[in-house]
Amino acid sequence: MVTQSDKTNTAVVATIVVVGAFAMISISALLTTLVRSEEVQVDALRPTHADLDTIAALDKQQKAALHAPPHWLDKSAGKIGIPIERAMQLVIEHVRALPNATELLVSYVPGPADPSAFYRRLGFEDTEREEHGERVMRLTL
Repeated sequence: MVTQSDKTNTAVVATIVVVGAFAMISISALLTTLVRSEEVQVDALRPTHADLDTIAALDKQQKAALHAPPHWLDKSAGKIGIPIERAMQLVIEHVRALPNATELLVSYVPGPADPSAFYRRLGFEDTEREEHGERVMRLTL
């Protein structure tokens, strides 16, 4: 049996390598362009820096409104504004005066700015219960 040695056609191999390299470079360039285009669109929608002074002023204004002394919101309608903590104390006093009231429950969505510390200051305790994604706290009357 006679064997013949394989002859590599270097021109075909070189062509395949060049075409493959060109395809890889083209795909990489296309993906880079797409990603940069998306970044430009996102940057156009998002401000380049936060206006921290405006945010701080808004925070101060909202906290002042929450803790403002009692004041008329609409005198003709008999509506007043009172601090949130005082409003909760009045609600607790009202519920305590109800016959057969033994506890008061509140719930909140857990998160970084949740009101759990506020409720604890008013005497509520965590029940370690969750209902519909909200944490439940109890005040025994």
